[in-house]
Amino acid sequence: MKTFGKIESRFWISPDIQSLSGDSKLLAVYLLTCEHSDLSGVYRLPMGYITADLGWTHTITSRSLDDLATIGFISRREGSDFICINKFFQYNEPTNQGQLEARIKHLEELPDNLPDLSLLLQSMADKASVYKGSEGIVKRLDTIRERIVSSSSDDRLERKREREIESKRDKPKTYVQSDDRTTPRTGEVPPSAGSTTGTPPRTGEVPPSAGSTTGTPPRTGEVPPSAGSTTEQPDPVTQKPTEKTDELSADFEQWWTNFPKREGKKGYRQKTFNKYRKLIR
Repeated sequence: MKTFGKIESRFWISPDIQSLSGDSKLLAVYLLTCEHSDLSGVYRLPMGYITADLGWTHTITSRSLDDLATIGFISRREGSDFICINKFFQYNEPTNQGQLEARIKHLEELPDNLPDLSLLLQSMADKASVYKGSEGIVKRLDTIRERIVSSSSDDRLERKREREIESKRDKPKTYVQSDDRTTPRTGEVPPSAGSTTGTPPRTGEVPPSAGSTTGTPPRTGEVPPSAGSTTEQPDPVTQKPTEKTDELSADFEQWWTNFPKREGKKGYRQKTFNKYRKLIR
């Protein structure tokens, strides 16, 4: 912690500073002179320190920091409390090589989660060019730059993975309530919820009833048997029905009641039954 900070008179006539609001100008002066700062221009400054020292709300503090970052006065890094004053050396220039090396040593001891120090390190490298052994100083500055850039890349990748995991976690899931998840084709009749077969009937076919004991639907043009009917078995020798011809079966009675009524002789019913039995066989 340093006991004071310098601000040149040209600070107030700088085009970037003049474009700021009154709160942002006050924050810039605070960052250059507050007791939390040091001689390197890179130091830890949680937002709570600023709000407490200036008596601001969190909203005013956040907005003012964003204004200073927009004009390049400071650099910040998400997830880090450290702040870098990019033009710190313009107002607090080292007077000898010993001060410059002391500031470099301070940067070397800082953690990896630092904001972008490119502008600050470049100004330090320009100042080091006038001193003896400048090549060694520049090499140390390059090492610091590589460490910060590598840490920043790793941090971005880690945050990207966290965002991907979070997005997958928040993605709504789609649940299918139907037991049969096969989408019926165009023109097909989907099977009922209580159907025992999972295959939908083909186009033009009549789907089997829920209580049917057979899993194979009837072909096109065939009449489905009733639930209580029993198929008449012909005699294996004569290939003729075993029951009398004039006896009407229960399934024919059911079919005949649903058949359209037509005018004509009553004998048509017997002839129809004979043809009906022949077709059924």
